Amino acid sequence: MHYKSKKLLWTMILLIMSLFLFTGCQKNKADLVPDKQIQTDLDSENAHSQFLAYTNQLFMKEVTSDSITLHYTVASPEALSIPEQTPTLGHISEQSRLDSIAQVSDYLKELKNISYDALPKEDQITYDIIKWQFETIESSKDFSYFQESISPVIGIQAQLPILLAEYEFRCSKDIEDYLLLLRELPQYYDEQLAYEKEKAAAGLFMADFTVDTIEQQCNDFLCDVESHYLTTTFNQKIDSLSWLSDEQKDQFRQISLNTLTEYVYPAYKKLSEGLTALKDTNTNKEGLCHFPNGKEYYAFLVKRSTGSESTPEELIKRTQKQIQKDLQAMSVVIDQKPEVLENLQDLSVSFSKPEEILTHLQESMKDDFPTPPAVNYTVKYVDPSLEEHLSPAFYLTPPIDRISQNVIYINSPSFRDNIQLFTTLAHEGYPGHLYQNVFSQSTNPDKIRSLFSFPGYAEGYATYAEMYSYNYLGLGQEVSSLLQLSSSVTLGLYASLDLGIHNQGWSIEDARNFLHKYGIQDETAITQMYQAIVAEPGNYLKYYVGYLEFLTLREKAEKLWGNDYSDKKFHQYILQMGDAPFTVLEKYLK
Repeated sequence: MHYKSKKLLWTMILLIMSLFLFTGCQKNKADLVPDKQIQTDLDSENAHSQFLAYTNQLFMKEVTSDSITLHYTVASPEALSIPEQTPTLGHISEQSRLDSIAQVSDYLKELKNISYDALPKEDQITYDIIKWQFETIESSKDFSYFQESISPVIGIQAQLPILLAEYEFRCSKDIEDYLLLLRELPQYYDEQLAYEKEKAAAGLFMADFTVDTIEQQCNDFLCDVESHYLTTTFNQKIDSLSWLSDEQKDQFRQISLNTLTEYVYPAYKKLSEGLTALKDTNTNKEGLCHFPNGKEYYAFLVKRSTGSESTPEELIKRTQKQIQKDLQAMSVVIDQKPEVLENLQDLSVSFSKPEEILTHLQESMKDDFPTPPAVNYTVKYVDPSLEEHLSPAFYLTPPIDRISQNVIYINSPSFRDNIQLFTTLAHEGYPGHLYQNVFSQSTNPDKIRSLFSFPGYAEGYATYAEMYSYNYLGLGQEVSSLLQLSSSVTLGLYASLDLGIHNQGWSIEDARNFLHKYGIQDETAITQMYQAIVAEPGNYLKYYVGYLEFLTLREKAEKLWGNDYSDKKFHQYILQMGDAPFTVLEKYLK
């Protein structure tokens, strides 16, 4: 029995004895705690202690699995008694995937030894989340070589440079670790390439056009080393450190430059050449369902990325239903106020600077969303060498022990007007990702939850927040409604393509015919959409399906809560619950 439980048990025994002594032979039931209640409390305390020990052990093991995870999750590891770690980027191989799944199975067995019914509610929520996550991962054990970590937008070769550029130097060891991680890149990418060769041998290698995109991405990355953003960001961080002497700063700058030249650049060049050499091995340039067992893998991928229990077939129906609903709503607006169409091309908002937009959003959302903790944020811009290959914007989640420092990146060429910038900043900032993360972390959830990713919740909520932000544009109800509905339809079309290509086997001709029905005729755009979805299956679904799940959840809350319902109360609920699959969010809605 845990020490804390023993102490509680001894306290309870003393309490009962003292009550008996002072009350003599009185038998007033109101003065005594029933034995059954005492046992219930003890069982709950024991279960809580056991569960806390389990999640702490799980957190310690998983947070130290690689240096990027540790550094971006915890700012002060020593405060959590996490020992110093040897810098590592981790490993990738089919065997490591199977080992991870075996480890997850062991975690599940340990979890099921804990009495769920005896746990307090907060622990039960975390228990449900862990169980869902681990059972979902465990279900993927038979999908050998389907996993893909190299892809145009969300691939490791695209994301890792940003994480390295933002690697904060909190002490001298952080600088040393960062430089050692750069030296690990050749070996790390060798493992990535070896895995891709095994995928090719299994007939599961990526399409040629995906390789072409990644090859171009790598070539763009290999610009002049002295003006490279990894050089400039490193130098800026070093210059800001008052605890380094000028001589030390000069030394670190030179070491960084040498490391990029001798390790990082060769790693990206070798990765590009290695992938290019595998182009002829590709057996499928269309959706996952054309691979053996590919349709089953896609169903798993959809569940993992969306957090929804709906099958791909059910999601096809839900998506088409929502698209038609949005189109009908647009038609009603236009019928009632046809002059709205005349001014759509010339619309703009008075805010053009990101900081102005974020300030306006924070003010506008006060009546609809609960007040968040006060935090700082910095708006940065994607380096020109990455502009073509990264998302329009993204938010970097801060460490759980330093939630006040937040960063939003903007990819400037992606925005055609300041309305798009406005809604994108709502997605990434307020009331989207930044706000949601800061609010959820301020409720002090179990640390293990910071290591679990539920893209359907995260991106679905941010998309929901983006759609909600159209109310704050100040352009009038009809115009705002029309813009929001149009945005929803566009996302729905992307989701339909994803489901059609990977579940129904659509060719590019099928995709073209589908889009033509909705007035999309640009052949270049259609080809780019098709190839992007082939390269990164399920990527669009986490946005749109997640959004649909939040709409459904809101409808259920309205019915359950009746007159007590308000948007603000609903938002409070989903923010306090935090990242979770939608079955868990619905379970506790009552």
